[in-house]
Amino acid sequence: MTDTTQSKENIQKYRSVFLNSLHFEMAREDEMKFLTNQFNEIEGEIELALEFIAQHNFGDEREYVETYAVAVLPFMIFNGKLIEPKIETKKSYEEALQFLRYIKYNKGMANHHIHSITADKYTEGHPPIGFDDFKGFDMDKVDKEIQTYEFLNQIDVGREKRNWWGSSGAFMRCMCFAYSVYLAWSVPVTDSDGKPEGYKRIAEQDRIIYFLENFFEHMGYPIHNTVIKSKIYNVAKQNQFIYCNPYSVAKNHLL
Repeated sequence: MTDTTQSKENIQKYRSVFLNSLHFEMAREDEMKFLTNQFNEIEGEIELALEFIAQHNFGDEREYVETYAVAVLPFMIFNGKLIEPKIETKKSYEEALQFLRYIKYNKGMANHHIHSITADKYTEGHPPIGFDDFKGFDMDKVDKEIQTYEFLNQIDVGREKRNWWGSSGAFMRCMCFAYSVYLAWSVPVTDSDGKPEGYKRIAEQDRIIYFLENFFEHMGYPIHNTVIKSKIYNVAKQNQFIYCNPYSVAKNHLL
């Protein structure tokens, strides 16, 4: 296999990572805007990112570093201000709560609507089977669902973010990327028996911060090293989901 062929195959592999990251962490409106207006930029940006990473030795962690680097790209190059995904989530909770309250206070009409749109697949020519023909609404369960969605509806969407990496989706990808480099350039802290002491590691911190700063600079979307250290790198190391499951997102949704 030639270097060119291998490079093309690698780009195609990470193209799916790019698209999956776009789908899972970006608001639907932004995802569609990107696919409509910037779809032809994907492969060029992936190639640029992989070429930079190839200049460094990440050992066995290289695939994960590449994966999370590519997963950051959609948010980095998005042409516009990102919608905070939590806004979309909160809207769906509000709609669900409104629907459940309608059922609670308008049970008869709610059943009528369901009766009107339910198809009778068993006896052709007869009126459709209504919801109450089976069990009807269990109002205790409806009340429990209302309580659940009233709680979920308290979600704090936060203020409008000024930086490209500030939305929750982009921030999660940046933290995962930083943590993957941290894993590559660190070693576990061990006890006297040589067993790891929890999640503690000794890292080449300056090297990690310098690499991340240069990567973002290379891609044309710089983040200052002090910001990387305090707001991304150190936060990622303290994020329980990330340090307990450093590869789960890549394994389940990206690769």
